[in-house]
Amino acid sequence: MDMRDRQLLEEIERTIGLEAQLKDEDTDAPTAVFEAGEGSTPITVRFEKGEDIRAAAGKTPRYYPREEIFTEKLVEDLSDYVSGRTARIDFVSRNGEESKMDRMVKSGEAAGLDEDALRSLTTKVGLLHGDEFPNLLASGGAIRVRFWDTSRDFAYRYKNGVFTCEKQ
Repeated sequence: MDMRDRQLLEEIERTIGLEAQLKDEDTDAPTAVFEAGEGSTPITVRFEKGEDIRAAAGKTPRYYPREEIFTEKLVEDLSDYVSGRTARIDFVSRNGEESKMDRMVKSGEAAGLDEDALRSLTTKVGLLHGDEFPNLLASGGAIRVRFWDTSRDFAYRYKNGVFTCEKQ
């Protein structure tokens, strides 16, 4: 890991208040892993030599060019997720099959939504398209909002024919 990447990692650690476990430190692609609380997905930040920095707080990685403006955005995005200002949304089918992707949203954008607002949000962020949204909910699936602090997680679904939001 070069000096610039090490300094960025230290800045991330200071900002989010967690120490990373470093994997593959002596390779061209060292990865910092920030362990989450019980039940939450760890955050991984990969510093591959000559490539954009790859950060994943869930299923879908985000890429940040190495220029300062983008590395500042990386630190801000990770801080927002750990502090609960942002959350991940994904979906799960009735049989428990999870989506292969997730999207980051501001916490306030995902809270207290009616069905139309949730459909609009999932379309806006590219999580679901067209008939996928009503078909998912009608078949017993759910749209989940997932936080670093899993005690805040909740999901939207139909329960006894009524659109509901419930804690996970």
